[in-house]
Amino acid sequence: MQSPTNTISVFFYCTILVVCLSHQSDARDTINTSHPLRDDANESLVSAGGIFELGFFTPGPGGNKRYVGIWYHNMPRRVVWVANRYNPVTDSSGSFAIAEDGNLKVLSNRTAFAITDLKNAGVNRTVKLMDYGNLKFFDGRSPLWQSFEHPTDTFLPGMKMNDRMFLASWSNPTDPAFGDFKFRKDQELYVIENRSNTYWRSESGISIIKNKMPDAVAYLLSGFNEGLDESKYPSFGSQDNRTISFDFTRSSNRNVTWLFNYTVSGLLMSWTGEIQWYTWFDGEWTSLWSEPQDKCSVYNFCGKFSICDSNRDPQCNCLPGYQSVSKVDSNYGDYPGDCEKRKQIRRDNNANQSTFWNLHLTNFWASFLPFDEARNKTECEKECLNNSKCVAYYTSEKDNAKRTGDSDVVPSCFIGTGDLENLCRVDGESRVQLNVRVDLKARDCKPCDDIMIPYPLSTGPNCGDPLYSSFDCDKSTGIFQFQTLSGNYSVLNINKENRTFVIEVNTETANSCDARNLSEQIVKLNQSSPFTVTNGCYKRRIEISWKPPLEPSCNVSGDCRDWSNSSCHARANGMSRCYCDQEYQWNGTSLNCVQGTGRSLARWLKDVIIIIAIFAAVLLVCCFSYYLYRRKNMTRRKGSGENSEENPVLWSYESSDRQVSDLMDEENKSGVGVPFYSWESILAATENFSDVHKLGRGGFGPVYKGMFPGGQEIAVKRYSVTIFKILNST
Repeated sequence: MQSPTNTISVFFYCTILVVCLSHQSDARDTINTSHPLRDDANESLVSAGGIFELGFFTPGPGGNKRYVGIWYHNMPRRVVWVANRYNPVTDSSGSFAIAEDGNLKVLSNRTAFAITDLKNAGVNRTVKLMDYGNLKFFDGRSPLWQSFEHPTDTFLPGMKMNDRMFLASWSNPTDPAFGDFKFRKDQELYVIENRSNTYWRSESGISIIKNKMPDAVAYLLSGFNEGLDESKYPSFGSQDNRTISFDFTRSSNRNVTWLFNYTVSGLLMSWTGEIQWYTWFDGEWTSLWSEPQDKCSVYNFCGKFSICDSNRDPQCNCLPGYQSVSKVDSNYGDYPGDCEKRKQIRRDNNANQSTFWNLHLTNFWASFLPFDEARNKTECEKECLNNSKCVAYYTSEKDNAKRTGDSDVVPSCFIGTGDLENLCRVDGESRVQLNVRVDLKARDCKPCDDIMIPYPLSTGPNCGDPLYSSFDCDKSTGIFQFQTLSGNYSVLNINKENRTFVIEVNTETANSCDARNLSEQIVKLNQSSPFTVTNGCYKRRIEISWKPPLEPSCNVSGDCRDWSNSSCHARANGMSRCYCDQEYQWNGTSLNCVQGTGRSLARWLKDVIIIIAIFAAVLLVCCFSYYLYRRKNMTRRKGSGENSEENPVLWSYESSDRQVSDLMDEENKSGVGVPFYSWESILAATENFSDVHKLGRGGFGPVYKGMFPGGQEIAVKRYSVTIFKILNST
């Protein structure tokens, strides 16, 4: 609370502001049928008290779109109303006028946009800008239309919000067209809608914060008629008294007394999605209040059966026994979206164990029905267990004097049968306990207070994996601890997706844990444990990760019922586990048996052997077929009396890849009846088969006469193949 001296000082400055704003302006405040408002003449209307101004403006720098709007006069421009949100004028030819048909319009050389739709034209119609920002359209003294009944994105003092009125945000800071967000009244509540989805509510179901909206804002929205404690706040709203003093909580630990001029204040539906209460204070525009303030203030930000906690990372987590449906995108980034039950409740001997998770929340929402027969919390819990549709229950104390004649206080029981929505915690706020029914797997540990304990982390021999049994939950205090060789440390949060958790070290050691190696010295872990220090100490906190677990341990086949496609049996090490069936493989990240990548090595080798065998068989058939083909040809040649030595053509085909230059000379072919000569010697003897040496042509090619260097004459028959038979002549 401010001191009286500070309050007087604030009142003094506000009084000066009122005097300045109340200074009469020479500018006109009225338009009539013969005197429109022209943009090319740089004309504008100014209210009689010099508080508001109406004219043409361009939002943002460098644009050419012109709009008709109302803003505060002689102050940093803050537009509170726009006439032609979707129909800007693209040059300076625009005018704001009463047209010939008697309607108020924005005119230009190209277009005409009607603001009113009145049927009968009048001769004495005028438009006047009032001191409280309202633009009124008169026919004589009779009001025909006013801008206060058709707001754009701003609610001004003097308006009254009803079920038909809404504030629509700008599309962006330089485009006043309708954006994604609307602020409106929904029966007794106020809501922000993001397109067709509820984005924020002034009351969010069962909540310890009964109303997130300050009383003064509710009073403002009611047109100064209701919703304000008159003993706490003075009556205001008339032109004679423009100031109000009230206590407003600006933070979780400090109340501030605000004294402000309500004429220069209002509610803005921002294009970013916040409803903002602003005022002109101490020479600048000041935000007194806005919602939503963070992600968890957005209605049902994390989706159904998911809890939002702004102090944890990730902020959204599914309830125990539930899993995320899919990932979606929002204005605040990725979040899990709705969660669904991991397994339906089964009514048999192998049913998952049902228990209750005691959540201390600031907000939650569901369809709750009273169960008056419950005399205490135990009976309320039993009723929820017996009701297959019950997802949660909560109790609230009430006076039992009317039923029993005494003044005992007993809890009223409320059974929730619908989807749990808008589960959130707000730091520093009181909380109400919601008892959420969760169906745990056989090896799941019960939650410790409001901390979920994911598998394989273990708090005892009957849950989790024995290799991860380094945790303890004190049921009396709800403290969850991590046990190490150097002592026990409180667990602040657990990130199941990243397989990490954060512990808090004591004050004495906090100053010495600036590096990771020092952190490992502070938190001494067993070398054989699956835990590793991943980050050094920061603000007395150390992050620790755990390795993906092996297959779950088991004693009997029923222990594996929560892991599909697995069965309990022992292997070489003698320890029984839920080993995956054939064609499946254990995935320590997703904690189940997966198919496809989990094909066994034996099956893979078998497929490889089959492919190799098929390839070998095909190759063998091809080779055998070629062998038969060659043998058949050889047999046919022998039957016709041909051989390779007598038929040079056949001989050449058998040696088609050999060149004449590679043939052996006559010294190396002494065992052959016909001499052979090198290709170079034949070319030299015939002068490259010159036509001068041509003797004639035979059946297989021309015949040339040649002479070796020793004077020996030869005749050469040149075949059309790559081998030449040399005939010696004498």
